[in-house]
Amino acid sequence: LAGDDTDAERRDEDIVKKASLYIEDALDGRFKHGKGSLLTQPSWKRRCFNVQTGFWWSGFVYLINTVFIFLIVIEPPTTCSTPLWVHGFVEVMCLLVFCVDIGLKIAYMGKEAYVSKKWHKLSCLLIFLYFADLVIFLSVTRPCSSPIRITRPLRPWLVLARNRRLRRVVDTTVRMAFPLIRIFVAMALFIGLFAWIGVHLFKDTYNAKYITVETCNAGGAVHNNNETNSTTAPTLNQSSTTYLANEVYKGSFDNPLNASLHLFVLLTSENYPYIMEPALADGRGNFAYFVLYFLACVQITALLLAVIVQFWIARLTSIGVAEKNKQRLGLAKAFLFLDPKGSGYITEDRWSRLIRRLQSDMDRLKAKFVFDLIDFEQKGCLDILDFLNISELFKLRIKQLDLEKIQRPMQLWKARLRTFFYSPLMSVRGRC
Repeated sequence: LAGDDTDAERRDEDIVKKASLYIEDALDGRFKHGKGSLLTQPSWKRRCFNVQTGFWWSGFVYLINTVFIFLIVIEPPTTCSTPLWVHGFVEVMCLLVFCVDIGLKIAYMGKEAYVSKKWHKLSCLLIFLYFADLVIFLSVTRPCSSPIRITRPLRPWLVLARNRRLRRVVDTTVRMAFPLIRIFVAMALFIGLFAWIGVHLFKDTYNAKYITVETCNAGGAVHNNNETNSTTAPTLNQSSTTYLANEVYKGSFDNPLNASLHLFVLLTSENYPYIMEPALADGRGNFAYFVLYFLACVQITALLLAVIVQFWIARLTSIGVAEKNKQRLGLAKAFLFLDPKGSGYITEDRWSRLIRRLQSDMDRLKAKFVFDLIDFEQKGCLDILDFLNISELFKLRIKQLDLEKIQRPMQLWKARLRTFFYSPLMSVRGRC
């Protein structure tokens, strides 16, 4: 009987161990290629997984990647103070570390599973381009006349092969490009429409060399300027303001393309308000043209911002749903290990062993408290719906309070208040 109990205990511990591995994989986002799936694989694959996903190796790879990116600043032709072979040696060492990292991942994932991921294929392509660029770089005999390193802008992209969050940001940004292109095309067509209208309205105005507007001012003069001559007639109560259509703004509305360029620059306020002065000097009613243009641009800009925000929220929601579904698949598989008989529930004793294995600081009292939290119907056991909420439990920080430490300050304050209020009364009573 003692031997049977020992075997049952060993089987139960093995079940809890396998379930805890699947739970860790589900929470880390590794459902197919995690610790649980490697239980039936050779031990060397598990060692490769532990090394490649370990804290020290990951930190070392990030450090090497930082050095690899920093070489952009100091390698030739930026500087010629360091010998060429030093740059080549450091770069080769960095590339070898990247190759080892990829090799470790292929070892436990398998070649077919590794190549099926688009980001993994991109990392392999980048490593090939880095090696090809390095060979060309080292083949140059004169260090200061080395060719242009075409892979310099691509070096930071290798970080995406290891960071899942950065990959999601880049993937979302790329997917956002298509709706943004449609908005930009609509904005270009809108600017082109206003440019075509502006050509018909202001072509002659912006081709004039001088535009003269007469205003009342005692002691002034009227200037009448044209392309050939200039006459000045003294007048007591009139003067003129002359706007020079210089080489920058002369002919701004000759054709729709040129007008589109100047209207687009007007959105950036770079040529504001000088581009509008010839049109406003020719007629104050032309102010309505620019007002309508600005109002329409504000609406299009608001629409552009709304598209960006809506797409970003929708994308994050879809990513969250996909990650949640993958997490639930892993948790469901762990539940099947914890319930080998198919009863549909797990007991509190098995739950206590599981949670204490997942969290080392968890004791039986805390495990019982957490069990009561997720057992909504107070059945005394957990079904699969209760078990799927286990991910929310790891966000909790359970702290056991010492009632004596809490009650001791309260007792001290009570004693002080009693002394403060009752001592004068007792002294008065003693005198009486």
